Amino acid sequence: MYIPKPGLTPETPSADQVLPTATSMPNAETLSVSIWVPAYLAETMGSALEDPLRGLFINDPAQATIRLEVGTGNPVSQWVYAPVTPFSSTLQGVSSQDLLLYWQGQSTSGQQLLMDQNSYEMFTALWGLAGNTGVQVLTKQELVDYAWAHQPAVAIVPFEDLSPRWKVLPVDGLSPIHKDFDLAQYRLKIPISLNSDPDRVALIQSNFVIPPSNLDPQKMTVVVMTGVTALRETLPLRQAAQAGYLAWAVDAFRLATGGAADDTQVHTHMCYAEFGDVLDAIIATDADVISLEAARSDMAIVRDLARAGYPREVGPGVWDIHSPRVPSTEEITTLLRAAVATLPVERLWVNPDCGLKTRGYGEVGPSLEHLVAAARIVRAELA
Repeated sequence: MYIPKPGLTPETPSADQVLPTATSMPNAETLSVSIWVPAYLAETMGSALEDPLRGLFINDPAQATIRLEVGTGNPVSQWVYAPVTPFSSTLQGVSSQDLLLYWQGQSTSGQQLLMDQNSYEMFTALWGLAGNTGVQVLTKQELVDYAWAHQPAVAIVPFEDLSPRWKVLPVDGLSPIHKDFDLAQYRLKIPISLNSDPDRVALIQSNFVIPPSNLDPQKMTVVVMTGVTALRETLPLRQAAQAGYLAWAVDAFRLATGGAADDTQVHTHMCYAEFGDVLDAIIATDADVISLEAARSDMAIVRDLARAGYPREVGPGVWDIHSPRVPSTEEITTLLRAAVATLPVERLWVNPDCGLKTRGYGEVGPSLEHLVAAARIVRAELA
């Protein structure tokens, strides 16, 4: 494809001349532009690369006038990766030197790094070939299940592939999910360069957007989870003392959470209680989301909150975690339908009544599967 060089403008036509089309630049010098991108890099960057830019891609690197590739020649982007382990793991961090030893097959732990094929090829371009026993390559779909089944396990995934089943391990104390993350000092990033002569590089950069990174802080959410379980339990029996107690409790809660930034989402939780006496106080805490035990009350608290005009988001419990019984998908679906019929769906969360510490894996696994299945059923009904 031929594109006008940057900085050149078309000749201004006289009044009696026919105006050229938007793509016609009759007096501009043009450059031949074709881009070679390794298949693994094109797949890794995915939809981050615009379709018009992809239209310039060719398969033969010898015929290309520009190369978009891993390297530091003319860096235009940095692709961030994270070492991860199953969320239940006790691992707390890893050093960049340990990761290199894993890669080279020289780790004394005998563990392998797990990663998908694209990530493997990206790091091969950066670090060279892995040692014979250093890395196990799996499909993206297999990765997390395999890691959970073969613990202890450490995988490397691109930032956009992080999911709740993974725990992100800091590298040399730095984690891309922390707000004070310093990308310049982080070792698990891959430079991507646009290599050609300066005119062609300037041409691409002035006409197309290449994302500077896959790490977008604006898409990250910080959640503060706090509890006001005792708000109702310690309510004074004497009615005359209740207003003062509730004012103090609300002030204490807001003082504890008031230092959070505006983009931090504050969650709070309340166990089973008679909420009617403290609904105004719950609203006054100004928490963004409140999760409540509601499974045994048939969503009564949701109706109470709706009548009180509760303005924020709610996570009514749909699984009674105080019982060893595994709820069926059908009964969770029924509870979700009741919640959706009472509060706007965009303000509802799906969650168990409370934490799962008292339950065993044999109960937690199928119960969570039923919870997820019920949520999918109700979402499909609302679509």
